[in-house]
Amino acid sequence: ATGTFIMIANDDDYWDRHYIQILHEQSIREPNFDLYFSNGYFVNEKNHFSGKQLNIDIGERMSIDLGFYENSLYFFENRFPLPLMFGLFRKDSFFENLPFQNFDLNNANVENLFLFKFLLSGNRLFYVNQTLHFYRLRDRSISSEAFLANFSSSDLMV
Repeated sequence: ATGTFIMIANDDDYWDRHYIQILHEQSIREPNFDLYFSNGYFVNEKNHFSGKQLNIDIGERMSIDLGFYENSLYFFENRFPLPLMFGLFRKDSFFENLPFQNFDLNNANVENLFLFKFLLSGNRLFYVNQTLHFYRLRDRSISSEAFLANFSSSDLMV
């Protein structure tokens, strides 16, 4: 990455068409933050809203500048990587806090570990109170139809 910012994109999520533009414009107006994020909704595999927003209260709570210690404790207590992981990060802050190297076998908690370290490092968050990110909910269990469709009957253990 050679630019000032970086984002993570899931291949099955979708964004408002102005998502990056709105977050980038906010970074110009408020340049002293390390992560710019918005709210969003959970959607199913057919793009229907689940009716549940992504942690609607965290944006307002985390955008209050209480300091990195209080924000870190709040995050640790609630552990809500969505929608924070899909915001616009300052590249330098992002790379300085990457735990995606060697650290146990905690692969399922990599987002929580990253964000906890990111907050404890004193990075500041800016919340854009708009619904711009849509996180796809899908059955990721090994008994789901989508998972089983990748295997022939001879591949499956009985």
